[in-house]
Amino acid sequence: DSYFQPFSTPSNNLVTSPILTVTFPSLEVSSNGSLERSYVYHVDYVPRITGYMGSGEVTGQVVWLGKCTSDDLDESMSGKIILCRPAATTSFDDLVIQALKHKIGGLLLIFKDKGPYPRSGYGIGELTSLPAFGISPAIAQDLLVGTQYKLEDLDQLPAPTSLATTVHMAASFQTSEIEARNVLGLLPGTDPQFKDEIVVIGAHYDHVGRDPNGVIYNGANDNAAAVGVMLEIARLWQVQGFHPARSVLFAAWDDEEQGAVGSHFYVSHPVYPLDQTKAMLNLDMDGMGEQLVIFGRGAMATQLQASAKSFNLTTAIDPAEGGSDYESFRQAGIPSSNLAIYPASVLELAYHRPEDDIQHIQPASLRVVGIISAHTLAAWSGGGPTLPLP
Repeated sequence: DSYFQPFSTPSNNLVTSPILTVTFPSLEVSSNGSLERSYVYHVDYVPRITGYMGSGEVTGQVVWLGKCTSDDLDESMSGKIILCRPAATTSFDDLVIQALKHKIGGLLLIFKDKGPYPRSGYGIGELTSLPAFGISPAIAQDLLVGTQYKLEDLDQLPAPTSLATTVHMAASFQTSEIEARNVLGLLPGTDPQFKDEIVVIGAHYDHVGRDPNGVIYNGANDNAAAVGVMLEIARLWQVQGFHPARSVLFAAWDDEEQGAVGSHFYVSHPVYPLDQTKAMLNLDMDGMGEQLVIFGRGAMATQLQASAKSFNLTTAIDPAEGGSDYESFRQAGIPSSNLAIYPASVLELAYHRPEDDIQHIQPASLRVVGIISAHTLAAWSGGGPTLPLP
């Protein structure tokens, strides 16, 4: 009786802009015996807020902890600010558990790249009392002032090593229950043998909101552009009188940025039987670029490749799993893939930044994604004279 599938979800968001200040040891260049420097949110650092986040305000001495190994923490570091460089194998859950156990003041995690840093999708994990920031290499270098160490020396230092700097850090998050909704529209199939089978095309329409200072993240490329492509396919099929054999579900997902929450809710509460759902095509990040990228494996990815080849278009394959709403369907055993398009350098993407606005969207990119998507969707849903049903 409705296009809407409502659901609710908890959301953690910043109440005020975070604070990060370093106090250096007494220096000859300082008139008052100390020197402070404050850093800029997004440009120099960002709170780490997905699964190991926290609200809190603390001032403490900085201690180097190597690769963020939780076993290196102990009671002697109570109230201290831990500086470390995460390894690929770092378990942040374990790190936070041990940090809370030993009453650590806060965590500073060194990023590989310099800022500005994107805003992450504020997670739905349980809030802790431990502020944790990701920081630039430049801040890490500043934290070594008063020692003989340089940034390149850090990995050779024993863990723990006390430094001469003091940090003040503060972050305030608030958990609220968000009322969200997926938007679903069904184009019924026309073949009596196949009309009860479903093919899904989806794109998420949420983004990451706004900062406490009012700066808004419009998310033109992530992901309004892909929603536009999906809607244009629906419009053209109606105008052209395309009648698929299988039913096609057009789905605009909510709350993807917190971990594909909307699509996961649909899979957990399907409007149409999952055992009758034959495939899922997801569109995410489709507004600018030249390089078509297919994420995932299996029959949907294979069809996307074939569709692109029929238009003499090349694609790159990223077999990685996760990262968008197709993963919810893949985990349910449904052939699923995501189609994206990227510029020559992904650095051109204003990913999770206020600059992701409509002026960057390229109609030519939308058109290419739309052609491949429509061809793939028609192949899966049937009804075209040259496109047999998979």
